[in-house]
Amino acid sequence: LNLVLYAGHGEFPRAIFAPGSPEEAFHAMTQAFFIADKYQIPVFVLTDQYLLDSVTTVSSKDLKAASNKQHIVETAKNYERYALSKDGVSPRGIPGHGRGLVGVDSDEHDTLGHITESHLVRLEQHGKRLRKHVGIAKEALSPVASANLKKAKTVIVTWGSNFGVVEEVLDILADEYFAHVHFPQVYPLPAEGKKMLSKTKTIVVVENNAVGQFADLLGREYGIHISERI
Repeated sequence: LNLVLYAGHGEFPRAIFAPGSPEEAFHAMTQAFFIADKYQIPVFVLTDQYLLDSVTTVSSKDLKAASNKQHIVETAKNYERYALSKDGVSPRGIPGHGRGLVGVDSDEHDTLGHITESHLVRLEQHGKRLRKHVGIAKEALSPVASANLKKAKTVIVTWGSNFGVVEEVLDILADEYFAHVHFPQVYPLPAEGKKMLSKTKTIVVVENNAVGQFADLLGREYGIHISERI
């Protein structure tokens, strides 16, 4: 988790998904393609051997793609690949589709794609890219919560393949004071997740790493106290 969350030369917006079931993997993957295309960002989908070795049956009627909308524009003669925008997303053209010249560059650039070392242009372009985070967060996949969440005194939080494990444990335990909140998307964290966890005194995060990487992220992003890490 920390590798995909923090790796890179400088800051850039990204989205990270961690499905907990084959059905969830389908929805997460289609959402990943949609978000990557719409916001022009790298997107990560984290799985593990446990999930990949699982066998299950899923009804095809429950599998629907997030969106099939295309985000390529037909360029005008005065087209600017990296035009400044309020939401941080510049219009994306491709060569030959329209009259505009499509110039792209991986170094810092102006609106036309020309390399620049201007600190003013750097501030404009970098600020523009970071503004994408707002829209990406608004379209985050919602956490999955137990029906008894409001009554529960202890909430167990999972991400990734621990979803089914904890669901089975709680089913065997059959205690209404234990609830489960599962995050199929771990970054950006959805706003409703904070509402689900903010009124609970005891939060236990179960994850497949030694130090509690997602627990750290929850504490930082939501400002909540994690009672225990497993």
